[in-house]
Amino acid sequence: MRHTPIKTIHRNVHRQSLQHSTLCVTRACSVALLAVGLLFPGASWAQNEPISMVQNEFIKLVVNNGIQDNGRFAIETTGGDPINPDDDNKSLIYGRPIPWTSYTTIKINNQEFIFGGPSIKLAKRSNKDLKYGTFISQIKSNDTISTVYDFTGIRVTQILSPMRNPTSKVKDTCRIEYRISNISTVSAQVGVRLMLDTKLGDNDASPFRIGDKAITGETRINRSDTMPFWQAFDSVKTPKIIAQGLLESPDDALTPPDTIFLSNWGNLCDSPWTPTYLEGRSFKRDGEEDNDTALAMYWDPVAVRPNQTVSVATAYGLGGLSIAAGDLSLGLTAPADAVAGSHRELYILAYITNSSGFISYDTTASLELPKGFGLTSGKLNVSLGTLKVGETRQIPFKVKPLNASAGTWPIVLRVTSSTLASNHIQRLINVQAPRQAQTSLTISPQPGELNQYVTASLVVKNENTAPVESVTAVLSCPRQAWFETPTKSIPIIPPGKTVTLNWVVGPLTSPTTPITVSIQSLGTDRESLASTVTVPRRASAVSIEPSRRTYAPGEYGYVTLIGTPGATMTAHLSVSGDSLIFLRVTPDDWYHPTVLEMNDPARSLDISLLAIPENRSGSILRWHFWARKEGETRFIITSNGTEVSVPIIVSKSQPKESSQ
Repeated sequence: MRHTPIKTIHRNVHRQSLQHSTLCVTRACSVALLAVGLLFPGASWAQNEPISMVQNEFIKLVVNNGIQDNGRFAIETTGGDPINPDDDNKSLIYGRPIPWTSYTTIKINNQEFIFGGPSIKLAKRSNKDLKYGTFISQIKSNDTISTVYDFTGIRVTQILSPMRNPTSKVKDTCRIEYRISNISTVSAQVGVRLMLDTKLGDNDASPFRIGDKAITGETRINRSDTMPFWQAFDSVKTPKIIAQGLLESPDDALTPPDTIFLSNWGNLCDSPWTPTYLEGRSFKRDGEEDNDTALAMYWDPVAVRPNQTVSVATAYGLGGLSIAAGDLSLGLTAPADAVAGSHRELYILAYITNSSGFISYDTTASLELPKGFGLTSGKLNVSLGTLKVGETRQIPFKVKPLNASAGTWPIVLRVTSSTLASNHIQRLINVQAPRQAQTSLTISPQPGELNQYVTASLVVKNENTAPVESVTAVLSCPRQAWFETPTKSIPIIPPGKTVTLNWVVGPLTSPTTPITVSIQSLGTDRESLASTVTVPRRASAVSIEPSRRTYAPGEYGYVTLIGTPGATMTAHLSVSGDSLIFLRVTPDDWYHPTVLEMNDPARSLDISLLAIPENRSGSILRWHFWARKEGETRFIITSNGTEVSVPIIVSKSQPKESSQ
């Protein structure tokens, strides 16, 4: 006779108690909740249903929508894997009918807060004084459920939504994201721990399969030792349900955790951040006979500045596993898609189980890759030696499609034995040719005057079904307009995503400035986008009038700076050329600058904000010079966004007369 696990009894008792107490609380507190709504109109406890739920033909996401344990969630299958009739309507995370056993901890400046509503059951179990945040909202929209809590200036949003699985290519996985926004005025150190009470249907004892290990006891795994995903199932030959946790996926912006802690549920539940640890300890809770598996993923605290938002994300759902039953049963999982020429590693995991009643001797496994694929980790031929009855081995491989051709190609796993019949299995991988992203170049704001800075924005959008990789963009424009590095890169742009690269360019020193951006990605030709920044010409408020335009060596002369009567202006005078020696500056009788000194050889002059009287001719000052040798010297004045220049020629052919 099979006994109901103690864990199930305890949770069912808690659940029945909760259902009764919730009715009492709802009736007794309806007036209080109305008062809360009047006092805090931003808060919106959605009390119509005890749960929020989104589902598709593969999985269902269930989020607690009550006051107790608000925000806790569970994941279940609906139709599950279409070719596996045994995984319909099964649990992937414990939580029927109202989730509470999985929860997330937010660590802020070394203080631990439980994400979501208060929990009588959790407080009773842990016997700890637990801290919670302030409820802001829970919103269900389309296929997403977002729950928001505030922790005294640190606002955290839990976002749950179905995600397309890279191994099965259907939305049979839940993306779990925590978006952390600092709405305070001081920086904070914020970390996240996500604890999942895993459960595969009725099975709470399946090992965690990571890399070449099937983990059946308490284990801590550092980030450097993790793989892109982990799986859990009961049997390779006839698995009832296959669960998979995705740790890395550039296409889905997942964030690998810094640490993974595999333990029994009670140990992780009772300690919101740091549980006790004993390497290899059984997954059984004290006083129980059955395993009670759970895992916690840790993202270490990082600095979050005021007005900054950071996020961490992982994914959990069904695993894509091809299976071939036999005396030597085989399982093979790999990404469904790849891009030809890509430098991204593809993770392949093979399982071999001795499903017969006899020992398998001289067991060997070999992996056959499509042409153009290269092995980067592992061995294509592996000697497994002796496999006992019921023993399972798992072999990880990492490959790259550096020289692969576009098309659909098989990956084949073959196993042989001197005592058992050989077996093989294949899994198809779709190799796509690289695609170019769609691009556009804009300049903002539109300049109104010279010496202004503008932003050149390159929008890169991937409208393809495969990622665009190794994007390099190079901006070119006149050297005097540079403000920052011209070359920028994007490692990867997932399908359907858009990335914007910005360059700040300036100051603009010319009425027209050409800007060009060239862009190239993996396996594609370089393309260029061009734009010209045009500064509108404005009527000049200043002019330069020379006493003469041509001089002979040894002659004296001057230029007069003239402004428009009634105008207000600033001005910068500069000189280009060395045929003149500058002697002095004489301001007009109405213009009295604070400092106006000229030292030979003076090359520039600045005039601060100046209002020219209406009743004057506009003459501001004279700049005196002596022509010392043949050549051209140009007077340049920049004022109020306009530029005026006047050349002075020194030539021996000119008549000699003084103009001083």
